[in-house]
Amino acid sequence: RRRLSMRGRPIGWQAFNTARIEAGSPLFHIDFGTDSIPAETGKLLFDEAVSLKKGCYLGQEIVARMHSLGHPKRVLIGFELPGEHLPVAGTQVCSVKGGASEIIGGVTSSTISVLHGQRAVGFAVLKWGYHEPGQKVLIPVDGNLAEAVTRPLRVLTA
Repeated sequence: RRRLSMRGRPIGWQAFNTARIEAGSPLFHIDFGTDSIPAETGKLLFDEAVSLKKGCYLGQEIVARMHSLGHPKRVLIGFELPGEHLPVAGTQVCSVKGGASEIIGGVTSSTISVLHGQRAVGFAVLKWGYHEPGQKVLIPVDGNLAEAVTRPLRVLTA
């Protein structure tokens, strides 16, 4: 009897996608893929998924070198946009710094967040240096440039 009360119901892709983005959980082959190195998924996900103490494995040298000597060229981050305008995956992200606009990355996933008062939230891969929380970036939405704020992945629901 107790087991029957604990059964879940199936949900659709939109509900799953919204929940995972609000929780700060990127998906392989959507937010990063085979062309990404583990360090590009951010420090928190790197620390959760990669062991630097384990024995030999394919790619261990590159992973250890990146961890101890430097940083990746690009990093997966979260972002938040004011309003209900939703950027499409693949949309370019531009910098706010200086007078000229520079392409610094791209949106990988986005959704309208119920937990954020119907604001658009999502993930983007950005060049190193633009990944710090609180940075302002520009994302084209509905023909206009909207100003987004970068957030850490796991703090999107805070």
